[in-house]
Amino acid sequence: GGIIGDTIWNAGDLIPSENSREIFTWVRQGPTREGRIFEWANLTGNQRTLISSKNIVDYIRGDQSNEQNQGGGLRNRDKLLGDIIHSAPTAVTKEQSTPPYQILPSPEGNTFLPYLANVRASRDDIVYVGANDGMLHAFRVDNGAEEFAFVPNGAFNNLSSLADPNYTHKYFVDGLLEAADAFFDGSWHTVLLGALGRGGRSIFALDVTNPTAFGAEHVLWEFTHNQL
Repeated sequence: GGIIGDTIWNAGDLIPSENSREIFTWVRQGPTREGRIFEWANLTGNQRTLISSKNIVDYIRGDQSNEQNQGGGLRNRDKLLGDIIHSAPTAVTKEQSTPPYQILPSPEGNTFLPYLANVRASRDDIVYVGANDGMLHAFRVDNGAEEFAFVPNGAFNNLSSLADPNYTHKYFVDGLLEAADAFFDGSWHTVLLGALGRGGRSIFALDVTNPTAFGAEHVLWEFTHNQL
């Protein structure tokens, strides 16, 4: 067994201001399948219908100016970080364990050890966790700051309820996470797989090889199926 030490940081107290947060989502419209910055202007027509207004997008991003205690009509929040129930925090670090992929044939095997030495060894350590505020969060291990967040398309059905003053608890990004190294597009990457769990019927993949440079293009895919 072990002992619990002193608290080093509390991520709920360290969420950046709305305008400085890096938040992404996944869109599906016609033939389009891509990651985008989570802002009203970037949403599809269906996503806009589900979320209902720009004010609610801004609210989910962290804007508190339209909450009831500020004279608005949206639900008050003491903290921006939602509750975490079934999504266990998952650390993706420089030293994470990995199979000996160097035994694979070329080019996978020949490029794996250079990838460990030149790419993975220099990245920042991050803790990923899903929360019932509609997002997967990426928190820096060294200081607890949110590096980026991801709102799955599968969570949009209930996102607007988060701003309702009569909100009763719902699940959003509530599934387990798993990270592993994978070879695709000619090089090695670290991929984080996540699920909505009780929050919906989709799974998603993010390229977290370099989390401090994460962008919309690093949202790899989201898959939805009624039997999930």
